[in-house]
Amino acid sequence: MPVTKSAIRAMRKSNRRAIRNKSHRTALKTAVHHVYNAKNVEEGKLALKNAISLIDRLKHKGILHPNAVARKKSRLTKRINVISSKTVNQ
Repeated sequence: MPVTKSAIRAMRKSNRRAIRNKSHRTALKTAVHHVYNAKNVEEGKLALKNAISLIDRLKHKGILHPNAVARKKSRLTKRINVISSKTVNQ
């Protein structure tokens, strides 16, 4: 446990931020889940648009590292492109 007053305040602030960041990360997981479980290309593209928007907001707030943002956006886009190419080829 922290001993000094400033350390106690820092711990309280850290706990508040952790709770807030957890809700953001949960929302991100849900958005990614919607992209991966899209039933068709149109639904997938809409879910991708929403997920990328959320990812960019979390980057701007400093919750996600810029490289993690790029990686997530790339993987999600690649997933939708695979789905759309399968439907075009069939």
